[in-house]
Amino acid sequence: MLSAWQVATLHGQKPQHERAQILADFRAKRCMIMIATSVASRGLDISSHSLKTVINFDFSRDRDDHIHRVGRTGRAGVTDCQAITLLTTEQKREAAILVNILEDCN
Repeated sequence: MLSAWQVATLHGQKPQHERAQILADFRAKRCMIMIATSVASRGLDISSHSLKTVINFDFSRDRDDHIHRVGRTGRAGVTDCQAITLLTTEQKREAAILVNILEDCN
């Protein structure tokens, strides 16, 4: 059994049964922090009331990929959630791309 603050990792190299268990633990709030690759960006059934913060370690230049990564925050009128994208000083040009994505999505 996972402790409430144990960190789970989700990536494509894990067998499907392990990924399913990690998602079940996350949904049930037995695990409050999940670090995931883009394998977690689409098709997950996680309520926006359960997911309050998404942190993007790397920036996706693809608009749809970015939207799917952070799309579970701020749904259904939930206002106490956030999405954070980390950029290095070498990526300052990407900041303009991110602003355009955000403006396109209101």
